Amino acid sequence: AAATGGLRSWVLHRGQGFRVVPASPPLAPGTDVVLAVPFAPAVHVIAACRIVWVVDEPDRVGFAYGTLPAHPASGEEAFVVSRDAGGTVRVDVYAFSQPRHPLARLGAPVARRQQARALRGYVDALARHVETQG
Repeated sequence: AAATGGLRSWVLHRGQGFRVVPASPPLAPGTDVVLAVPFAPAVHVIAACRIVWVVDEPDRVGFAYGTLPAHPASGEEAFVVSRDAGGTVRVDVYAFSQPRHPLARLGAPVARRQQARALRGYVDALARHVETQG
């Protein structure tokens, strides 16, 4: 319950300093979300996304968003929390993208490191959330 609650309330993003606009976006296909992603002190990258699919089953909850033109990359990210038959809960985060903005193309190695850091950060943020809930 703590893991799915964290996923639904965007803890994976907020837990690593991302600002989510609107503050409580519904997890529904077609919902647009803007993320302000910290990049450097006092510098944020604006990343606009649209939720493209949602899964809401008793043992599996998640969503994916695709990037919109106001995003430095072109791609998708998916976030799924699941519980197996033995009761083990896990989070899976999938991402694929390519640079869209000229600066992102120029700084592709930095962008790849940033995405890898964000992916690890999503999992760490959810783990911290679950620990505090329980």
